[in-house]
Amino acid sequence: MFYFFSETIPPNTSKKNYKRRWIDTEEPCLEAVYIQIPPGVCGLAGFRVRAREFNIFPRPEWEFFTGDNVALIFNINYFFEHPKTRVFIDFYNEDDTYPHTIFVGLLFGSGVGAARITPFAWGVW
Repeated sequence: MFYFFSETIPPNTSKKNYKRRWIDTEEPCLEAVYIQIPPGVCGLAGFRVRAREFNIFPRPEWEFFTGDNVALIFNINYFFEHPKTRVFIDFYNEDDTYPHTIFVGLLFGSGVGAARITPFAWGVW
């Protein structure tokens, strides 16, 4: 199952008061994370993917992924402890003036054949 979404984070959304989305999945594995951070973010906004209280991406626990004008694919192959899992995506924006949008794709599956979808298949780039 592939989930793709964009999240616009309002200004002054701190890492401690992050904006949260979640996905309930019955797939046993998060196979890949697809990211697009448009130009202009300048490292002021970022996100992390968590299951329960643990960071799946990025590592270590206290980190968020950020960047500026990046489009990346990370093969994760993170297997969940339980068959039904709620995955959280936390976003922050430390810009005091402008909202910023981050595009995220999460590929869930069996853990075999990760990253079966190329970036061109979902039309972000």
